[in-house]
Amino acid sequence: MRTRTEGFTLIELLVVIAIIAILAAILFPVILSVKASALTANCESNIKQLGMAMQLYSEASDGRLPRFHNGLQGLSRKLWWDFISPYLRADRIYRCPALTDSRGRDILGYGRYTRVYGYGVPYPHLFNYPERSARLSAVPRPTRTLLVCDSYTIETDPNNPALQVECGYPVVYCECVKGPTAHSYPPYSGQRTDGNVAGRHGGRSDAKPYGKTVVLYCDLHTRAWPKEYVMQEYSSRQESNNSDIWGHFDNIQK
Repeated sequence: MRTRTEGFTLIELLVVIAIIAILAAILFPVILSVKASALTANCESNIKQLGMAMQLYSEASDGRLPRFHNGLQGLSRKLWWDFISPYLRADRIYRCPALTDSRGRDILGYGRYTRVYGYGVPYPHLFNYPERSARLSAVPRPTRTLLVCDSYTIETDPNNPALQVECGYPVVYCECVKGPTAHSYPPYSGQRTDGNVAGRHGGRSDAKPYGKTVVLYCDLHTRAWPKEYVMQEYSSRQESNNSDIWGHFDNIQK
């Protein structure tokens, strides 16, 4: 008399595979969400350390923030991150962890490897050139005023002209001047219509659906806002007449 060999039938195997597929479909978005949250938290940590370095710099520099750049060219040129580098322990803090490009190592921006940097400062409201930068302690609404945020531009990889990569950009441009006579600035090299505000956390920077932008305020607290909100508040003509945000900037550079 034959005995039945122990094992799974085809139907049982299919049921097990279906259960595994369902569990994977449920867990995969959760894993991606956890990973995205970790990158955002890491970014907030980086950007807060940049703010603390700026605070230390200002305390040693008559209360003023570093200028956007020192006005020199070539190897003598220094940008805001050069001024605060003595107060930071690692260059990786300048790089947003959500920047995923693994190429473009020869893409240079302002004499630096652009891809390393993922943050920008608001020009010209706080970080000015050739005028003096603002006194950090003189900003009357530090909980509402942008100090640093995720910033970006799109560059062509010189090693592969068909490939474009997202890189950090050192400035967040405002498209206006202060006051009711707002007008767009003439385009600068690298300036984008969105003010170079990045949206790479949970989305894209250069096309919808945009992700979130990590922002540091002058009181050194951080938030992750939707890119559209940051663009509206800090990179549009609307901000010229927003007295709660920008009405005080004529005084803090004196």
